[in-house]
Amino acid sequence: MQATLLVSLAAAGGFGLCWSLGQARWSPQVATVVLVGFFGSFTTFSSFAFDCSSLWEERRYGVLAADVLGHNLLGLLAMWAGIAAGRGASRG
Repeated sequence: MQATLLVSLAAAGGFGLCWSLGQARWSPQVATVVLVGFFGSFTTFSSFAFDCSSLWEERRYGVLAADVLGHNLLGLLAMWAGIAAGRGASRG
């Protein structure tokens, strides 16, 4: 698994967790700083695009397809898992 994918999944899960824990407690300004500021700087689309471009140039099409699917599918799953964990933590 590529390092960018691992960081993207960690950020998606962390974003979901922080969003679900903070949505009722944070002002819009705090939410923006934490979610967009921190998690936005934690991962960047440019790193993902560079990785994909490199894989394309290296003709590693299978790895490229897995990377694109992994970022999107696993990223959504990580976000949902973070949201569920935050909701569970705020209930109990």
